[in-house]
Amino acid sequence: MSHPKDLGQINDYLDSAALASDDDQLSAYGYVAVKLNGTFALIGGRVIFNVVMPTPAPFSFFSDTVIAESFLVRGTEKSPREILESLIEGKIFSTKEDVRFVPRDQNSFGISHYALGPPPQGQVRLNSLKIFGADLAEKVNYPEIAWDLRSHETPYDGLPEIFDACGVLHPSGPQSVFEVVAQVLTAIDTGRSVVNGGIATIGVNALHGVDLAEVSLGLKIAVPKGDVERRQVQADQMNWLTTDTKQEGTVEISVPTGAVVECIACYRGRALHYYWIADPSETANGRKVSVETFDAGLSRFQESLKWENARGRNSRDFESGFCSMLWMLGVSPLHFDRGGKTQEAVDILSVAGADQMMLIECTVGILKAEGKLANLIARTERLRRQFRDKGRNVELLPVIVSPMSRQELASELAAAGAHGVAVVAQEQLAELQARIDRPIDANAVFKEIKSYVPADPNAVAIDIN
Repeated sequence: MSHPKDLGQINDYLDSAALASDDDQLSAYGYVAVKLNGTFALIGGRVIFNVVMPTPAPFSFFSDTVIAESFLVRGTEKSPREILESLIEGKIFSTKEDVRFVPRDQNSFGISHYALGPPPQGQVRLNSLKIFGADLAEKVNYPEIAWDLRSHETPYDGLPEIFDACGVLHPSGPQSVFEVVAQVLTAIDTGRSVVNGGIATIGVNALHGVDLAEVSLGLKIAVPKGDVERRQVQADQMNWLTTDTKQEGTVEISVPTGAVVECIACYRGRALHYYWIADPSETANGRKVSVETFDAGLSRFQESLKWENARGRNSRDFESGFCSMLWMLGVSPLHFDRGGKTQEAVDILSVAGADQMMLIECTVGILKAEGKLANLIARTERLRRQFRDKGRNVELLPVIVSPMSRQELASELAAAGAHGVAVVAQEQLAELQARIDRPIDANAVFKEIKSYVPADPNAVAIDIN
């Protein structure tokens, strides 16, 4: 039986999320569970309502110790309300086995609702919910499970690889977690939107049941050292095709050589999703071209910034990856050698303009780990005194970078904001990566990173240790 408080929060979420009707609803559902005491228990899961953007392909894995699935669910089969109410009753929607979602306290779960939750790749309005279950990490024998997975007819090296294949985020803490995300009703189709040979082809997706007369596409077309063209395309100017899962609109426009196009999907006059596209053969960013020459498709660079790759012996790669991104964005970063002679320095010192400088610390965990936040604040003040003593007026911006999500760092944001520290979390990393295809503008990058300082109007004395 579900707890009344949990049910109330589920109702609040359903009231605030703009969901398609059950008849038009399409959900992407996935979970990973392990066997504990003879019963399969959820470790992590997710459901995406209003599926309008590309989702992971269907997946299934069944063994004696692990089961994992991801599949599409139509609202006529199981409505969003039925899915969520099953979760807080401790039941996972599985096609084969009984899977339990073990509550945190007797029959109660921990629930966090974010009206503008963390997007998977930034640039989209989301309504998200996280449901936290019991602490199961200490009960899971990860080494033994890894050997079981290697023994399977379709071998995997461990649970993290299963999570990746299933399209589910591995919980960052000891608690089991089920994430709920409501996508927007209309969005840019990132797979169909390209620029090639002076023609921008832009795809817009809308769920079934969405009134296309209310859909529009905003455009910003920028060229290096040129004017920015701004306009809007209405739905009746696009070609529309109806598929089994959504309505697909397409429009083609001519763009200048080297143009970078910002595409903005709107519904009823409200921007819901934006995405940048450019012709990769005519990119406006020569620094990106230089890096791609030695790192095809920026694959190694992108891998270095992923949370699952930024731990242990690879943590230094995370620093290098962020430093590379800053360079491609047009600023001038200096990555200090930690071999022993610069232990008191920040990880990265970066100049954005003649009188703009960022002092950057990178952490693969929480902000206060190893005194990172406190050290960053102290080192910033030390450099500020040096400039003041020499009569220099330089704007210093302390920045701390983590591959964890902003939600996971929520308890530490107030401390950072109280001391003017910009926090670059998983979502902001995605936003900065999206700028790489745009014309270089170091001052704009500095301004954007400065906007990542958490708002904290009331804090005056907050523990940073």
